[in-house]
Amino acid sequence: MAFVLAVTMVGYGVQKVMVVQMAPLSPHQLLAPLGLHTPRQLLWVFMGAAPAYQLFTGLVEVCAGVLLFVPRLVTLGALLTVAVMANVVAMNVAYDVEVKLFACQLLVMAGFLVLPDLRRLTDVFVFNRGSAPVERPRFIGDARFGRLAAVLPLVTAAAVTALTISTESAIARKFGAPAPATVQYYGIWDVEDFSLESTRLPPLTTDTVRWQRMMFDARDYVCVQNMSGTMIVAFIKADPSRKTLSFDHGGKPHPELKEMFGTPWKAEFSCDDATPDVLVLTGMYENHPATVKLRRRRMRFFLAPHERQWMLRGMPFFFYV
Repeated sequence: MAFVLAVTMVGYGVQKVMVVQMAPLSPHQLLAPLGLHTPRQLLWVFMGAAPAYQLFTGLVEVCAGVLLFVPRLVTLGALLTVAVMANVVAMNVAYDVEVKLFACQLLVMAGFLVLPDLRRLTDVFVFNRGSAPVERPRFIGDARFGRLAAVLPLVTAAAVTALTISTESAIARKFGAPAPATVQYYGIWDVEDFSLESTRLPPLTTDTVRWQRMMFDARDYVCVQNMSGTMIVAFIKADPSRKTLSFDHGGKPHPELKEMFGTPWKAEFSCDDATPDVLVLTGMYENHPATVKLRRRRMRFFLAPHERQWMLRGMPFFFYV
């Protein structure tokens, strides 16, 4: 049980140390209205906005996992795991993350490993009494082999950690956030003109067809911001040789979300990118001739800067500027 728990803790910890479980915020996440996030998405945004905190939590999880590999340190590792997993369970429940039962299972496993030493821990931390050391049986009589066996858990921990880092690196390269240079038309594009059947659609917030912005920050999909501010996802297929882009927005299966996310639509355009930072899409939108002119923003989006301070000064109110 300790070995299984150790491998799991090291795996999740390495993901956080490498900042791949909750990736840094992408352009479409920074532009998305807060109210459109589900609780789970909000947790991922919260962790992605603070990579230093994610690194810290990952290091704690890795330390807990490494301690669990060493028989003499199992109790210490289990106590640290209980603290870590109690926080994880609370966040999974509060933010409605799908792995609640799995997190509870890990917490129960860690608590089970603490049980043999619970009496001694209670004497020390609760009743302020001394506790006699535990005599652990020696399974290897030869001293040389005994020393070798004592080092083996640390070697196993190092091997598991190295294998996990290698595996997570390969997964991140294939499925992680792509580098801007690998994404065609990477960036935030404002829709300057949207014409459907030779009729120019004005930028009205009540328009359910016209787009406001497009964010190219992934290989397989693009984020489209409607005039109402809603962010939707459309899968794309690009043909660089023909300079064409195909879009497919599947909509939402729940009727109550139709007003927010719109109806499903498909589009296929040819791309004219002869002018720098200008992209003209000409083709068919839901079987209707359409032309879309986009202009790339020459700016980068960050979280709003603030003055770092260690103590609250002035009135305890937080104003949004």
